[in-house]
Amino acid sequence: MGDNGATCRFAGGVLGLLLGAAACAVPVPPTGGPADTTPPQLVASEPASGSVRFAGDHVRLEFDEYVDERSVASALHLTPTPVRPPEIRYGG
Repeated sequence: MGDNGATCRFAGGVLGLLLGAAACAVPVPPTGGPADTTPPQLVASEPASGSVRFAGDHVRLEFDEYVDERSVASALHLTPTPVRPPEIRYGG
């Protein structure tokens, strides 16, 4: 007959390894680092900032970082108000 003590120690060791491995594999999302509190900065525009009497058919704005599309649509103000709402296209 076999040694029951050795079998129990082996089974206990395997069980301990499995429980230890399961505890190490807890999925946690990354923290993402500190919050970005600096707003995007306008680095280029066509026409140039401060232009008056613009008669063109498009405006180009370039920012130093990603800009959420919904944020642009809600923050963009044109005066005088155009007859048609502006078509906004995003690129990157």
